[in-house]
Amino acid sequence: AKAYDSSDQVDGAACQFLDLLAAAFPEGKLRLHLAGHSMGSHFQGGITYHWTNNLGRTIESCSLLAPAITLNDFEQRYLGAIQAG
Repeated sequence: AKAYDSSDQVDGAACQFLDLLAAAFPEGKLRLHLAGHSMGSHFQGGITYHWTNNLGRTIESCSLLAPAITLNDFEQRYLGAIQAG
Protein backbone atom coordinates (compact mmCIF):
# COMPACT_ATOMS: atom_id res chain seq x y z
CA ALA A 1 0.00 0.00 0.00
CA LYS A 2 1.16 3.50 -0.80
CA ALA A 3 2.18 5.53 2.24
CA TYR A 4 0.10 8.62 2.91
CA ASP A 5 1.62 11.61 1.18
CA SER A 6 0.38 14.90 2.59
CA SER A 7 1.75 16.74 -0.46
CA ASP A 8 -1.30 15.38 -2.34
CA GLN A 9 -3.45 17.57 -0.11
CA VAL A 10 -1.40 20.77 0.23
CA ASP A 11 -2.74 22.45 -2.90
CA GLY A 12 -6.33 21.42 -2.24
CA ALA A 13 -8.96 24.02 -1.45
CA ALA A 14 -9.54 22.64 2.05
CA CYS A 15 -5.86 22.97 2.91
CA GLN A 16 -5.73 26.45 1.42
CA PHE A 17 -8.69 27.36 3.63
CA LEU A 18 -6.86 25.96 6.67
CA ASP A 19 -3.81 28.03 5.76
CA LEU A 20 -6.01 31.15 5.77
CA LEU A 21 -7.56 30.19 9.11
CA ALA A 22 -4.13 29.65 10.65
CA ALA A 23 -2.96 33.04 9.36
CA ALA A 24 -6.09 34.83 10.63
CA PHE A 25 -6.17 33.24 14.09
CA PRO A 26 -3.05 32.96 16.24
CA GLU A 27 -2.54 29.69 18.12
CA GLY A 28 -5.02 29.44 20.97
CA LYS A 29 -7.57 31.78 19.38
CA LEU A 30 -9.38 29.13 17.33
CA ARG A 31 -10.74 25.81 18.53
CA LEU A 32 -11.20 23.40 15.63
CA HIS A 33 -13.77 20.58 15.94
CA LEU A 34 -14.01 18.00 13.15
CA ALA A 35 -16.69 15.40 12.38
CA GLY A 36 -16.69 13.00 9.47
CA HIS A 37 -19.03 10.23 8.35
CA SER A 38 -18.09 7.21 6.27
CA MET A 39 -15.80 8.31 3.40
CA GLY A 40 -15.62 11.74 5.01
CA SER A 41 -13.03 10.16 7.31
CA HIS A 42 -10.57 10.22 4.37
CA PHE A 43 -11.22 13.89 3.65
CA GLN A 44 -11.04 14.69 7.33
CA GLY A 45 -7.80 12.70 7.58
CA GLY A 46 -6.15 15.05 5.08
CA ILE A 47 -7.41 18.05 7.04
CA THR A 48 -6.20 16.55 10.32
CA TYR A 49 -2.78 15.79 8.88
CA HIS A 50 -2.36 19.23 7.31
CA TRP A 51 -3.60 21.15 10.37
CA THR A 52 -1.46 19.23 12.88
CA ASN A 53 1.67 18.27 10.93
CA ASN A 54 2.07 20.99 8.31
CA LEU A 55 0.69 23.91 10.34
CA GLY A 56 1.64 22.67 13.81
CA ARG A 57 -1.83 23.35 15.25
CA THR A 58 -4.03 21.28 17.54
CA ILE A 59 -7.56 19.99 17.06
CA GLU A 60 -10.02 20.39 19.93
CA SER A 61 -12.08 17.32 18.99
CA CYS A 62 -12.35 14.83 16.18
CA SER A 63 -15.31 12.49 15.68
CA LEU A 64 -15.48 9.67 13.16
CA LEU A 65 -18.96 8.28 12.55
CA ALA A 66 -18.97 4.86 10.87
CA PRO A 67 -15.56 5.59 9.35
CA ALA A 68 -14.76 3.93 6.04
CA ILE A 69 -11.01 4.16 6.49
CA THR A 70 -8.44 1.38 6.70
CA LEU A 71 -6.38 0.94 9.84
CA ASN A 72 -3.25 1.76 7.85
CA ASP A 73 -4.71 5.06 6.58
CA PHE A 74 -6.00 5.88 10.07
CA GLU A 75 -2.53 5.40 11.54
CA GLN A 76 -0.91 7.54 8.85
CA ARG A 77 -3.41 10.42 8.97
CA TYR A 78 -4.67 10.53 12.56
CA LEU A 79 -2.30 8.72 14.91
CA GLY A 80 0.35 11.45 15.04
CA ALA A 81 -2.24 14.03 16.06
CA ILE A 82 -3.66 11.69 18.70
CA GLN A 83 -0.25 10.94 20.16
CA ALA A 84 0.68 14.65 20.21
CA GLY A 85 -2.45 15.34 22.26
